[in-house]
Amino acid sequence: MFHAHRTLLIFLTLCLSPPMTQAMDTAALFEKTSESVVFIISSTTDRDLGTGSGFAVGNGQFIVTNHHVIDKATKVTVKLSDGRELRAKVLSKDQNHDLAILGID
Repeated sequence: MFHAHRTLLIFLTLCLSPPMTQAMDTAALFEKTSESVVFIISSTTDRDLGTGSGFAVGNGQFIVTNHHVIDKATKVTVKLSDGRELRAKVLSKDQNHDLAILGID
């Protein structure tokens, strides 16, 4: 199972992230990437578990976050920078490395 998680993480990191060919200062980097940052709400059927953050990759189809943000959640909602809230599905998670990949439509 770990191999599948590692392969997915490598794929998302190397293949889906836009190439950064020029050095950028911090302000330019923030301006270029701030729309990729998302807010995540994890809950179960009877209560909210917590919140966290993540970042969108692959034209916004995938969200990279921490495992502890979605651990034990039965419902995950992603709030995008434009204010839209979308339901997300946990595609892959690795508790040992505290990483998770979510999918949104």
